[in-house]
Amino acid sequence: ERKLKGKPELGVKAAVVKREVSVHYSNVNLICPVTDLPTRISRKWMEDGTKVRVSKRSGAIIPRPEILTQRRRPKRESVGEKETGVDEVWEQTFDGDMAKR
Repeated sequence: ERKLKGKPELGVKAAVVKREVSVHYSNVNLICPVTDLPTRISRKWMEDGTKVRVSKRSGAIIPRPEILTQRRRPKRESVGEKETGVDEVWEQTFDGDMAKR
């Protein structure tokens, strides 16, 4: 909903215009799986090391949708010619003691 000012000198009246607009994700609550009501969430760590979303209303774990657990782009398996290989990453190429002398 948006109010538009009128311009009497141009003959335009003031009006209230209703239109659909996007909502930022921070203004959206998740639905608690136990109570089916909107709830805020907190984050907790499980014993196996995974981070989960927990309902503030009931304390129930809110599972992530399956689509969010899939990668959008597959991991690259090969190393390009201009990229540093895994073996070369750990190779020591600078000796700090020699620079101090």
